[in-house]
Amino acid sequence: MAAISGILGAGLLVLVEPAPLSISLDQLSAPQQSPVAQAIAPALMGAVVDQLPVSPEPQSVISSLFAPSFKDDYYDRIHITPASIDLGNVISQKIIQVEVWNAYFTANLLSSIDTNAGTGISFTGPIPEPTSFNALESRIYTLAVEVAGPPIINTTYTLNFAAESPQLTVVGRRVILLFAGINWDNGVLERYSFLTDIITSWDGAEQRVKLRATPRREIEAHLQVFGLDFVRKLQSTLFGWQSRSYLIPYWPDYYLLETELPAGSMVIPNIPTGDSEFIAGGVALLFDAIDLNESVQIVSVEANQLTLDLPTQQTWPAGTRIYSAKFARIASQQTVTRPTRHMLDMQAKFIVTDNSGLTETEGATLYKGYPVLLDIPNEVEVLSEDLLRPLLEFDSDTVNPVVDDPIGYTTIVRRMDWLMKSRKERADFRKWLYARAGRWKPFWMPSWNEDFKLTSLLAGTDTKLVVQFAFYERFVPATPMRDALMIELFNGTRIFKDILSVDEISDAEENVFIDSPVGFDIQPQEVRRISYLNLSRLDSDTVEIFHETDTVSRVSALIRTVVQ
Repeated sequence: MAAISGILGAGLLVLVEPAPLSISLDQLSAPQQSPVAQAIAPALMGAVVDQLPVSPEPQSVISSLFAPSFKDDYYDRIHITPASIDLGNVISQKIIQVEVWNAYFTANLLSSIDTNAGTGISFTGPIPEPTSFNALESRIYTLAVEVAGPPIINTTYTLNFAAESPQLTVVGRRVILLFAGINWDNGVLERYSFLTDIITSWDGAEQRVKLRATPRREIEAHLQVFGLDFVRKLQSTLFGWQSRSYLIPYWPDYYLLETELPAGSMVIPNIPTGDSEFIAGGVALLFDAIDLNESVQIVSVEANQLTLDLPTQQTWPAGTRIYSAKFARIASQQTVTRPTRHMLDMQAKFIVTDNSGLTETEGATLYKGYPVLLDIPNEVEVLSEDLLRPLLEFDSDTVNPVVDDPIGYTTIVRRMDWLMKSRKERADFRKWLYARAGRWKPFWMPSWNEDFKLTSLLAGTDTKLVVQFAFYERFVPATPMRDALMIELFNGTRIFKDILSVDEISDAEENVFIDSPVGFDIQPQEVRRISYLNLSRLDSDTVEIFHETDTVSRVSALIRTVVQ
């Protein structure tokens, strides 16, 4: 047995005598003995005994576990990809590939597939059951969903393997295109219904609360079909599906294909989408006739094209109409008329069920934090004003009533009509309407009357307008409802100012003092009108847009003045 002399020092084995380890170590001139070893008592010095060989028999038992790895995630189980499918709105046939992978290292028998599926949906594989999957074998199954079938799809497929029974879940709803054409003689009426709660204080100030995130939307149109075959189809459709959702074209919003669109296309080019209602996740409708059309799902909307989730099924010639489409249900009561036995008429009312994609725009012009509505009303129509003054009256019946005026000013409700002559004007108005959310959010609006008439030069550094006498100083200055104005010039410039005070010069003129100079000289002949500027809101949560054609629309709304 070999013995090596040494010293036990602070966990080190320090050699007393040079060991023949290498020539280089023999060349060292420094002492081989550590200073620590010199300080240790001689009793710690001794011989190191070689105990080799060590006994191979275990001296103790140590408990342990296998560390988790990717093997536990991927193997020894059945994978279905995807395991859950949300079809959304089924508007045309859908074919989806599903992978089934036997991730066991041994063969696995698929004895059967159990399902609660109804008609119009199938799930098939390359080999009918029963069939055995080899170790680590993957197969592609096909899920086919047809438009015909129950309205609600909530299907489960259970794959009964020897080792386990995984499931595939499929949900969605079926929607069909309403089988009818439109008669534009009566136009299309579109109605938006918001919901606002208003609490009014004793002095007329309001607290408004928005209660509905998005407006409810209704569309009314005159539908017609001709021919006994089409009449029978529409009657059957209405009878069986009146409570279900339909896909309807949004009739005022369509474009024409400039060139032929081949079958298998994933992109519809040359579509001006800026002022349309095409949205990502929405539906477009290629329409040539009520029995010749195709619905396509939109993946993305770009400046001049639509990208689809599935290729088109047939070729569409140039001139085919492409509509933005809506999901809607028919109102619970509909009246159908039969002018002849070969013709069917219906003034249909649809309730839109999906209002996603609404875009809000406040407008480009702001004054004191609120947008200014600068769309000039259609003065061909009769514009009316209601003057409202809430009065408190005490009547004891024995003497004349006592009347109190708690607010001290008059609220004006104006009926305003607008004529929109392009799709851009219509799209801009709709975005502004969404931002208002009914009665909730206020805005500035001029009266559009010639409330003042400038009689002399308004210098760019002056803050005084000399105007024709209008009884302002005598009757108006105490009210907060007429303390701002708009100066509109013939060149299109519009200037907004606060009224600070008014002085009577004579029976013919008044001085109107504004909060700041306009910055340039204005001659009286350059002024188109000077109108009161009122903070206002919509007086109703319901607003209607009447579409005379696909580009011309009319709007009528009540506008109420409010205090700042």
